[in-house]
Amino acid sequence: MKLSDVNRCDLSYEFGNVLVAFDEIQLSTGVGVLQLAFRIRLSASWLESETATTPLLVSGRLRSDDGALGILADLSSRVFMLRNYAVSELLEANLTAEQVLLLERGRNGLDLGIQLDLQGALLAPPPGKHPVSEVQTRIKVPASQWSNALDDNGKTFGLAIIVPAPLIESPTESLSRATVASRAQAVTRLREARSDFRDGRYEACVATCRKVLETLAMLDPPVDLGSITSKKPRERSYRERWALVYHDVSSLANLAHHDDGISTDVTWNRADAEAMLTIVASLCARGFD
Repeated sequence: MKLSDVNRCDLSYEFGNVLVAFDEIQLSTGVGVLQLAFRIRLSASWLESETATTPLLVSGRLRSDDGALGILADLSSRVFMLRNYAVSELLEANLTAEQVLLLERGRNGLDLGIQLDLQGALLAPPPGKHPVSEVQTRIKVPASQWSNALDDNGKTFGLAIIVPAPLIESPTESLSRATVASRAQAVTRLREARSDFRDGRYEACVATCRKVLETLAMLDPPVDLGSITSKKPRERSYRERWALVYHDVSSLANLAHHDDGISTDVTWNRADAEAMLTIVASLCARGFD
């Protein structure tokens, strides 16, 4: 994918600069992993002849353009041989499917913005000279090219559900201490449910989701089921219809780890647990927004 603009940056040293020009991004996918390979050109300003070379160790980190997602991945450290003319090389970083989903959510249909924190360490610097330089640079990938590249790689990406997770249990002007603590508990249980899902404990995943639903009901009690079902469907309010979703999902989750006549014949599979986890996480995200 060709980049939106000409993207260049300099690694600056006392005795000269290394020009780094970004030409394009290449994509390749594996199981749950997407590799970003940045096609770059490097040249050293202080090398006087075309036969002169010097080794440069390049490393760094990849972030979203606005920095909201923090550090997404480390760049694979590579040693490049610098010359006084531009040499084409690749810088690579691996992202999980979940990280790609977060990037997708963050770009909101616009160009993909990426920030790279680069470090260049000269392995044979001039005597007495500091060998390390750092620089930050931002690049943009056109939205259409990014979307097409994902499609071309045959990777199906779903929906990233972001649930606000309290980092500390402290009240705010709008949230009581009990509310913040309950939200933190719900998020903790969601993480437990996700771990159960990843480990193949599908019934345990659903059972933990049931506990999350119980916490949600404490935070924002849904409209009573009886009062909803007593009305004709077209007469139900917006809030009542959302409450009905909660009651139906809760009723389904109650089958997990309940040894009664109905639940004894229930076998929870991966698709069941994934659907339950997605729905409950979505309800949390909606309730915490």
